[in-house]
Amino acid sequence: MPIYATLISSGTRKNPTPTGIYRIWIKFSETSMSGRMGESDAYSVATVPWTQFFYDDFALHTAYWHDYFGQQRSHGCINLSPRDARFLYFWSDPQVPPGWSMGNASDATPGSMVRIRSAQDPQPAFQGRALRVYEARLAQELAQENPH
Repeated sequence: MPIYATLISSGTRKNPTPTGIYRIWIKFSETSMSGRMGESDAYSVATVPWTQFFYDDFALHTAYWHDYFGQQRSHGCINLSPRDARFLYFWSDPQVPPGWSMGNASDATPGSMVRIRSAQDPQPAFQGRALRVYEARLAQELAQENPH
C-alpha cells in the first residue's frame, strides 16, 4: 500500500534511474552533489537538503534548482520538491538522532523500502540490501515453520 504519492523528476534516457526495490542505506540533512558525466553534463550543487541514498550514488533528494516535477530531468537520482523531500526524510528510516545531520541503516534497522518502477519494468526485483533483508526474513520464516 502506498504511503505517499507525489510528482518526481527521474533520470533521463541518457542517465536513467535504476529500477528495483531498494532500502535507504544512509541519509543526510544536507550534502553536496557533483558528477563528471562528460564535459557537457558535469554538475556541482552545494547544500542539497533531505538526501536519502538508496543505491550507490543514487538518492531521493530535494531539487531546489528546478520545478519540472513529472518530467525526466535528473542525472539518475529522484528529484523531489523541497516540501516532499522533507516529508519523506523525516518519515523514513533510518532515523536521524536529534542534533545529528545523518543516519546510517544497519542489519537490525535496514532502512525504509523504496520501490522504483517504470513502464519498461513495472514489477522490479529486490536489489542490494533490500534483497539481503528479504532473503533473511524468508529464511527466518521457514525456520519458524519447520523447527527441527
